[in-house]
Amino acid sequence: MRARARLAAAIALAAARVAAGADPGPPTAPAPEAPAAAGPAADACAAEAAPDAASIARRAEWVLRGEGSELEATLEIAREGRSPRTIPFRLWDDALGDRVLLRVLPPAAVAGAAWLKLSPVLWSYEPKEGAVQRIPRAHWGDPWLDGELSLDDVLRGSGVRDYSQALLRLEERETLEGPVRAWVIESTPRDPTTVPWARLVDWIDCPHATLVRREHYDAKNELVRTLELGDVREVAGRRYPHRWVMTAADPARASRIEVGAVRFTTEFPPGTFTTRSLQPKE
Repeated sequence: MRARARLAAAIALAAARVAAGADPGPPTAPAPEAPAAAGPAADACAAEAAPDAASIARRAEWVLRGEGSELEATLEIAREGRSPRTIPFRLWDDALGDRVLLRVLPPAAVAGAAWLKLSPVLWSYEPKEGAVQRIPRAHWGDPWLDGELSLDDVLRGSGVRDYSQALLRLEERETLEGPVRAWVIESTPRDPTTVPWARLVDWIDCPHATLVRREHYDAKNELVRTLELGDVREVAGRRYPHRWVMTAADPARASRIEVGAVRFTTEFPPGTFTTRSLQPKE
């Protein structure tokens, strides 16, 4: 009723101005009404309250990337019969500009190795060769540092925009953090030639939109590997996982990322996302 009264008053004012020979100006929209308070029985995770699958997937991607971020982490690659390899790295992610820089840090044997995504191009720098090289799109799905994670994974090569999403169900699931209510979303590629997977199945924590599990399937619909996320902590208004474990289905082996620090920002030092930044400074 208040909105109708305001609209009627605006119309009457405009009519008066026209009668007086004044320019009525643009029409005035009524102020939006405050949303009704949710009742005690309201449940944002109820199946009938589900947003569309694409919205859930975009929100989950925002939880992990925001509009930009910077993180320090350690990659651990485990192989049966061999000592684990521990590789510290740092990553700068300009999600808005679709640019990512990743650099391996000392004391890793491959310290100084770096990768730069300037979409749609991916560059790499190998200290032993001392040269910047372009990586063809067909190799974005190759293993990163001989582990279970790929270049596409760590450099955000493909994302929500490259897939069509369908909501399968809402289910209770045991995770590394305990039981959660999760949306189960299936993603299929819009263009299979631009992404490394024929199908993804995600479990996304309903209240917080945090990805807790992702299964990767090939063109034969065979499960190739599984990503489990845990050690979830509050960071900048979101529930951010600090442990990422990628496990291959066959042969069984795993790579783990432990995030030491993450900061969400859209401000990066000048020259961060340039091929010149790949090479070590003199």
